[in-house]
Amino acid sequence: MTPTSQELLKVLPHIRFEIMSLLLVPEHDTKNDALRESVALRQMVSARLLYSFFTTPKSKRSKDDVLSDDFGFAPEELYKTNAQKLMEEFNKRIFHLTYSRSHGPWQTGVLLPPIKQQSLKFIDWIIAYKGIPITMIERNEWRTLKSNIGANVPLQHQSSNVAAPIIAAPFPTDIQVKLKS
Repeated sequence: MTPTSQELLKVLPHIRFEIMSLLLVPEHDTKNDALRESVALRQMVSARLLYSFFTTPKSKRSKDDVLSDDFGFAPEELYKTNAQKLMEEFNKRIFHLTYSRSHGPWQTGVLLPPIKQQSLKFIDWIIAYKGIPITMIERNEWRTLKSNIGANVPLQHQSSNVAAPIIAAPFPTDIQVKLKS
């Protein structure tokens, strides 16, 4: 598959959303472990998605995956050593329930920094990219993201087009589980 310019333009806000979810942290009660874990999980999910985005060449694309290579941003392995082991950690700890699942804290200090660094490079790349006619509005969104990262601005309410209806609906609070005796 070779994406069209229109497809590339359409996917840019989704890429920006994932990078934003990785690099910006929403304000939250840091004493609430459930909220801290939710924030960490959001970052880990975005990081895992971005890992494939940044490391997969077009020649190894799976179906209609979006790749940094589509934008002329060369793929490269981000984990110079232990890439396979670290990817197993990502996959088993977050996306698969297995008998060999690791226990203990997530290795965010190892897993996240290379993807964060690559994300920062990609932001600069997109701001300067001339390969497709990026609108001024979209380019300014990327500039604002870069500025917000530099100023350590908390993540504001942003949801993907998939999550928006879920977030807009009130969370049920009256669910009761009845156990059969």
